[in-house]
Amino acid sequence: MKFKFKWNYKSSLGGPWLKGDVVDFQQEMAEAINRDSPGVLEDVGEKTPVRENRMKADAQYKRKAKANHKEEEITKETFKAVKDGN
Repeated sequence: MKFKFKWNYKSSLGGPWLKGDVVDFQQEMAEAINRDSPGVLEDVGEKTPVRENRMKADAQYKRKAKANHKEEEITKETFKAVKDGN
């Protein structure tokens, strides 16, 4: 079942989630979160698309950026502060 957060939430149950995040939870987990912070979750059923997990998206972006990064040797032509070894 999908639930939308009505305000920012973080606890030992999970998070952090931001206001407006839509997350797929089992009913028991949603009930536990709502007991901890009454009314924080709104049942939105199955019709609302789930936002991609931000931490997962950030990690994928960083891996892609690292894979595409090409190291270049620093020379006098590319960086004027480099001096000869003397």
